[in-house]
Amino acid sequence: MSSIAANKPSPKETKLMAQTELKITRRLMEGCGSGDVKALQTVLFDELDRADAPSRIEKARDASGKTLLHFAAATGQLPVINFLTEVAASDSKLLSILNALDNDGATPISSACGACSQKLVNATVKRLLELGANPTLVNHNGVGPLHRAAGEGHVDVLELLLDPQHAVDVNQIAKDTGTALHWAASERKSKAFVFLLEKGAEMNVKNGSGQAPILVAAAEGSGTIVAMLAKAGAATDVELPGGVTLLHVCAEMASEEESMTAISSLLSSSSPPPLHVSLAMGSKYVATKVHPRGLLPVELAARAGHASVVRLMVDVANVHSIKDAVPESLESVVGDSVQKLILFEQESKRQEEKKVLDARKAGQVLDDGTPMSVLLPRVTKGTDSDKDKQKAVDCKDKGNGFFRTAKLVEAIAAYSEGIALDGGNQILWGNRCACHLKLKKWDAAVFDASAALHIEPTWLKARTRLGQAFMGLERFEDAAVTLWEVVKESDDGEAKDRVTSLFQKAIRRAKQQEAEKAEKAEKAKK
Repeated sequence: MSSIAANKPSPKETKLMAQTELKITRRLMEGCGSGDVKALQTVLFDELDRADAPSRIEKARDASGKTLLHFAAATGQLPVINFLTEVAASDSKLLSILNALDNDGATPISSACGACSQKLVNATVKRLLELGANPTLVNHNGVGPLHRAAGEGHVDVLELLLDPQHAVDVNQIAKDTGTALHWAASERKSKAFVFLLEKGAEMNVKNGSGQAPILVAAAEGSGTIVAMLAKAGAATDVELPGGVTLLHVCAEMASEEESMTAISSLLSSSSPPPLHVSLAMGSKYVATKVHPRGLLPVELAARAGHASVVRLMVDVANVHSIKDAVPESLESVVGDSVQKLILFEQESKRQEEKKVLDARKAGQVLDDGTPMSVLLPRVTKGTDSDKDKQKAVDCKDKGNGFFRTAKLVEAIAAYSEGIALDGGNQILWGNRCACHLKLKKWDAAVFDASAALHIEPTWLKARTRLGQAFMGLERFEDAAVTLWEVVKESDDGEAKDRVTSLFQKAIRRAKQQEAEKAEKAEKAKK
C-alpha cells in the first residue's frame, strides 16, 4: 500500500500532466484545422511515442467532443484526412475515427457537410465515403449528413450521399427539424430542394411539429419554393397555431416579389386555400387589432406595402360582390383603390403602435391582444440619478456573481435591489428572469421577461426567456408565437438552432394540447 501511495502523483503533478495533455491536443487540433501535416508528424512521431499515435488520434478531443478528424473534415483538409486515416489504419482504428461521435452525436462526415466550404466540401465528403465513413449515422436529434448538406445547398454532396450503395433514406427524419427537404426549405436552397424532389423526397411529410416543407419555406420568405411545391401538388391547407394559414405567412414576406410568387401560385394551384377563411372581408375585418394574428392575409399584405399582392387578393376574393358585408367605415376604401387600402392599413398600424407606446410611457399595464405583452409591469421607469444608475450596475454585477455560483436566492435579491434603484435597466429584469426560470417560478419569469421587453422590445434573449416561461406554464401557443420572433430575427447560428428546437417543441405541444381539449369537449357532450 505504501508503494502504491508513493507512486501516486500529487495534485500538483496531476494538474501539470493535464495541462501538458491539453497543450498537445490544442497543437494537434490547430495542425488539423490549418492543414499542417508536418506539424502533426512532429508532435505524434518526434515528440511523442510513435506507437501511441493511432490511439492518440482516436482519443484526442476538444471540449465539444470533436476529434482531430472532425476538425480536418470541417475545414476540408484532404492531406490531413489522408494522414490521420493512414496512421489509424495501421492499428485497425480507421472505422473508429471515421465514425467517431462528438458530444452531440455528429460524425466527421456530418461536420464536413455542415461546415466545409463550397469549394472543398465535395472532394472532402467523397474521400470520407471512399475510406468507409457511414453517411447514415445521425446525431442525438436525428440530424445526419444529408440534412446538413441540404441546409447548405450542396447539391453535388447530396448526389454522393444518395448513391444507392450508401443506403441513405432521402426521407430520413430528424426529431424536430424534419427531413432534408425541410432543411433545404428553411435555408432557401432551391436547387437542393429541386434535386431532393427529383430523388423522391416526400413533399408533404411533416417534421416533429407537424409542419410540412411548404410552411417552412413560407416562414423563411421563399416564395419560389412555395410556388414550386404548390405547382407540384403539395397540400396547402397547412397552418400554425392560432389560425395562421399559409396565405397569412406568404402575405407578409419581406420581399413583395417572393410574396407575389407564392400567393399567385397558391391561388392558381389545383387545391387553393379556402377563400372564405382567408380572404373574405366581412364582419371579421377588424382594423383595430394590434397583433397580425387577428388580421386577414390581404390586410397583412397591405401593411407590408405589397400592392401587387393586395390587388391579386382583392380581385380573386371579389370584394365588390360582398360589399354589403363590409363595415361602413370601410365602404369608401374597399373597392376604391389598392393604394387607399394600403394607406388605410399602414395608418391603422401606425396608430396601434402609437397607442402601445403612449400606454407604456404612461406606465400603464396594456393587454394589447398579443401574448408577449402579458403582465407588463406598471412601472419600468429609469432613474435620472447617475449615482443610482451606477449602484444598480453594481447590484447587477453582484447578482451575476451569485448566479454563477448557483446562489439563486441571493442573486434575485441583488437584482431586485438594482431594479428598485433603476427600473429602466432591462438587464436587471432579464437576469432576474433567468433566476426564476431555474427555480421554475414561471409566472415571475413571465413578468420579468415582459418587463425587459417593455424597456427594450428588440432584446432577443429576453424574448427567448419569455418563451421558456410560457413553456413552463404550458401556454404552448403563446410560447410558439414568442419564440417564432426570435427564430426570424436571430443571426447567431448556434443560438438560433437551440431556439428553433424549442419553437418546434412548442408547436408540437400546442397541437397536442388543442387535440386534448377537443377530446374532452367531445366526451362532455356525451
